[in-house]
Amino acid sequence: MSPIKVGLVGGGGIVDAHIRGYRAYAEAIEVVAVADLVSETVQRRATELGAAAYTDFRQMILEADLDAVDICLPHHLHAEAIVAAAEAGKHILCEKPLCLTVQQAELVQRAVSVAGVTLMCAHNQLYLPAVAKAKQLLENRTLGTVYEVRTTDSFYNDFDPQNMGWRATAATSGGGELMDTGYHPTYLMLHFAGGSPVEATALLSRHRLRFMEGEDSAQVLVRFDNGVVGQLVTSWAYDPPPGTERFSIVGERGSMHSDGQS
Repeated sequence: MSPIKVGLVGGGGIVDAHIRGYRAYAEAIEVVAVADLVSETVQRRATELGAAAYTDFRQMILEADLDAVDICLPHHLHAEAIVAAAEAGKHILCEKPLCLTVQQAELVQRAVSVAGVTLMCAHNQLYLPAVAKAKQLLENRTLGTVYEVRTTDSFYNDFDPQNMGWRATAATSGGGELMDTGYHPTYLMLHFAGGSPVEATALLSRHRLRFMEGEDSAQVLVRFDNGVVGQLVTSWAYDPPPGTERFSIVGERGSMHSDGQS
């Protein structure tokens, strides 16, 4: 089977992680084009990848021979790029979050459904071996009925007003830390809880990064329709205390916890 031909939309820092993944599976995937508004960035990425360079992602989507696009743009630009790719019949991988509002979500869902293409948001932590093993144990009912799921993703972030860029503004970031890094412990909680949320409350705080429009830390409590209660903590303001787990799960027969690596 011929390699999947991918076009990168955006050439910023997060693309480094994507490129490592593509190179690890070079026999199956080939990056053939890259688009970025900054000509120096796109030329550097194009040279690095041996790919065609575009300064307009719409032109790339229409002209390049692509099977799929990989969207690595700031949050507020995701929805527009997803819709453009779907309308061109391209499959889509997009950085989180897919969009910022319910209205954008409806546009994205409609475009993808009409086009019949695949849209995926790369929830990368779901593929950690520890997460896969924990999910297998839950599906085998090793813990019996699950009572509680806790997830954590916190770290000291050295953002300041000069280097934070678009993340400092709610209109471009979508909110604050919970929309960004907090995305990871949120989907982990949903993955392990195994039900649909029916009730949620959150405490949002600006402990240290006070120049942000949004929060730099959040605590969230969720009740699921299967009786599970979920808790998450996420922050850019501080490192978690030593021994804090990436996730833990408590059930009627016992519990499990992991730092995400073991």
